[in-house]
Amino acid sequence: MCFVEEFEKKKKVLIADDDAINRRVLCRILRREYEVREAADGREALDILQSDPDIAAVLLDLHMPVMDGYELLDVIRRDEKLYQLPVLALTAADVNTAKEQVIRAGADDFLIKPVAPGVMLRRLETAILLQSSQDQGAAAILDALPLHVWLFDEATGQRLYANSRATGLCAAEKAGLTPFDALMKSDDGASFRVTDMEWKGRRAKLVTRSADTQK
Repeated sequence: MCFVEEFEKKKKVLIADDDAINRRVLCRILRREYEVREAADGREALDILQSDPDIAAVLLDLHMPVMDGYELLDVIRRDEKLYQLPVLALTAADVNTAKEQVIRAGADDFLIKPVAPGVMLRRLETAILLQSSQDQGAAAILDALPLHVWLFDEATGQRLYANSRATGLCAAEKAGLTPFDALMKSDDGASFRVTDMEWKGRRAKLVTRSADTQK
């Protein structure tokens, strides 16, 4: 584990890699700029992510025991609390074949091992900054719309986002229904407009409703 001075508020980065030497090298590179946490497999990484909401990004080895990087990516992108987390995949695969596969799996970027320190730091900083600006910008735009807005994961039906107008229109829980289905089966479900979209390689449903529609 890498430690930082207590008076410095640094962003947290999680390194998920089953190779202790790789983790040590990455930790040495990152510790001046970030507070670093480590996991030796995907399951341990997921436990850390679920218990520590301050993780700002993940450096993820794709080939690990217990739960590999692809499986962990799938879980992250389906989790409404983690789905926006920047993930940079670490791979030893040939760059020509790795990029499409890794990005399709849901990674924001990928790095080929052995990782060049300067390249890794620049790409990590960029991923964190982009996510932060996108979150703020998207939230500002959606909150300004005269609409109730929800975003649901198409595969799981779990809610990914709701703007400030939509928070008062959460569908009542119904046994056996996902949040998306429960909303669609509410009494006035016909007033909703549903648009299919893609987010980080995942299919999603954007649901809107006129702000002057009464429930």
